[in-house]
Amino acid sequence: MSVRNLQPLVALVIVLGLVLSCAPGPGAEQKKAPPAATAPGAAPKPAATAAPAATARPGALAVPGAGEKPVSGGNFVISIRDDPPTFDAHQEATFSTLLTISSPTYNTLLGWDYSDHNKMVGDLAKKWEISADGLTFTFYLEEGVKWHDGAPFSAEDVKSSLMRQKDPPKGVYSVSKSQYDPVKSVEVVNPTTVKVIMSRPYPSFLLMMTLAVNSIMPKHILDKQLDMKREVVGTGPWKLTKYTRGVGIELEKNPSYFKKGLPYMDKFLQYIIPDWGTRLAAFRVGRVLTDLRDHEPPTIDTIEQTMKETTNTYRLPGMMASRNPFVVQNKPPFSDVRVRQAVSLALDRWEFPRLCEPGMWTPGGYMVPGGLWNLPDEQVFAQPGYAKPGPAKEAEREKAKKLLAEAGYPNGFEFELQARNAQEYICEGTWLKAQLEKIGLRSNIKTLEVATYFENLRTQNFQIMSSGYGYTVDDPDLIFSEAYSKEGGKNWGKYYNADFEKLVAEQSVTVDPGKRKEIVNKIQLMLHDTVPFPVLGWRNRTVGVWKKVKGFVPWTSERLSSNTKHEYTWLDPNLPPK
Repeated sequence: MSVRNLQPLVALVIVLGLVLSCAPGPGAEQKKAPPAATAPGAAPKPAATAAPAATARPGALAVPGAGEKPVSGGNFVISIRDDPPTFDAHQEATFSTLLTISSPTYNTLLGWDYSDHNKMVGDLAKKWEISADGLTFTFYLEEGVKWHDGAPFSAEDVKSSLMRQKDPPKGVYSVSKSQYDPVKSVEVVNPTTVKVIMSRPYPSFLLMMTLAVNSIMPKHILDKQLDMKREVVGTGPWKLTKYTRGVGIELEKNPSYFKKGLPYMDKFLQYIIPDWGTRLAAFRVGRVLTDLRDHEPPTIDTIEQTMKETTNTYRLPGMMASRNPFVVQNKPPFSDVRVRQAVSLALDRWEFPRLCEPGMWTPGGYMVPGGLWNLPDEQVFAQPGYAKPGPAKEAEREKAKKLLAEAGYPNGFEFELQARNAQEYICEGTWLKAQLEKIGLRSNIKTLEVATYFENLRTQNFQIMSSGYGYTVDDPDLIFSEAYSKEGGKNWGKYYNADFEKLVAEQSVTVDPGKRKEIVNKIQLMLHDTVPFPVLGWRNRTVGVWKKVKGFVPWTSERLSSNTKHEYTWLDPNLPPK
């Protein structure tokens, strides 16, 4: 079933909210407290907002090896594209940190069932409760958990990690700071119980607690040093044993992991291979068993045509990743909305998916296509900048030139175009350069290695950056607060709109799903008008996995970080490669 054939608004109304309906996994228990007594004459407290479930997806994919007895041992080897800029999950919202380091070595309070991306389960929390008014979240923690250095884990670590992101110490950059605004306090009840008190109902909070960016870190180490940028001491199934920049990451099994019997494999190795062709060659000979992210077309075509007997291949729509250049808006010339509108009008969104990573991108707007929250395609494609190639697109470019003239740039201007030093971003940058020259905006491309790229984003040391977003959750609270709100940790362009902030606050506390959807639609139309950045497309997932790999299936959704922990993955010794 295609994601794009789902009926998102109907699903929005009938599906139960995560806050009230996501059941913990085996051995876990979620309780809802009985309604609190109301004083005579007092208005009852509002119930917790029933947050719509995550983006509607096709049913969970069948997991290879389901029903078989897992075999222990072996080394799991995958390819990754680049080095993690640092190891500190709270400060680096990038796949290179979150999926390669944080997810396998740390734990979060909650997670997702490895075989069902719609089933919330406990991770460090074995059960949890939500108060009747939706303001208090109580987490009951696993007992006997140890950090990799042998120190005991406790509720103090949870409090320290959550408050570090809400109120980061000087010198620490919290990517998720804006998402913690509703958190009023974190209280340690006892070593295995912690309460999080909200200033208002916050239905997205449970979703937040499943994400690798919210990994729980060791208080006893953070008390001595500001960060975990070059050190990894987690509670997770894998321990970091070796990292060689530009070569790879070596993780070994944590023998003291609190989930008894896990992980199954001995080592988890990640080879850094930036080039698409080299990644394919390594996969075809069995040097690596899958890729962290994707085997891009036409690579996936080659795998399907030549490796049917030994591999499973997946072509999955609706990944939570958009391709879009970031545009700095706190200084001229792009602080002028007319200039940003001109940039958007200049870009042919139908040409881009054909030229850069063909088959990987689907045109769309500011929310993932096919999800519960996106505007209907016909409404998105009616927005300025989405004209099809031909006379309509040329008319948009003429309008772009007029907007530039109104802004004081009748002859255009020169600017610096930066791009992360990876094939896909350089392709995007080359395309952007050619597109913007059509309206008189001239540039040269400056390529950046990954650490400089993220530093430039954090400090707004760029004008236009060839890049894109990897979102974690298809949820308005988290996406809007992270990417567009004034204090958003990934608001790289420093977009600010007071009317936008008001609407985001309004939708966050709106109980009725239909009314919330109406507000979210208004927000998206506002973004199309004010253009924090132009969206070029949303990613499809295409990846191959050797059949030897069992207990694992790729996901596309926000559950991705749970799925890269690989605590349930195992290798069949009777299948190639041997």
